[in-house]
Amino acid sequence: RQVEEGRKVGLGFSFAYNELLMAYEIFAIDPRAAGKRRLKVGDLLLSIDGVALGYKSQEQVQRLLDGPVGSVVIVSFGRLEAGKRKEGADRGMMEEEEGDALRRSE
Repeated sequence: RQVEEGRKVGLGFSFAYNELLMAYEIFAIDPRAAGKRRLKVGDLLLSIDGVALGYKSQEQVQRLLDGPVGSVVIVSFGRLEAGKRKEGADRGMMEEEEGDALRRSE
């Protein structure tokens, strides 16, 4: 499918900053979302196209995720080990996933 010029779309998931974990956490995933098989609610966004998200605002993160329909973005994410979230987990207890190439779609 050709990349449409001018119109920008995201990847079909919602995220917010989790102050306890000091990271952006996915809290909802559209069933049609890119990467839905790998991404899970509760995953932490670590980088987008190699850009670390540590000190980025939510608006800056959204701009990194948004792009033309059909284009690809590389998203790295982490997942806390089962049960660790409720124990006051820190990011050291997290499994980091390699960057996934996700295609932006409508």
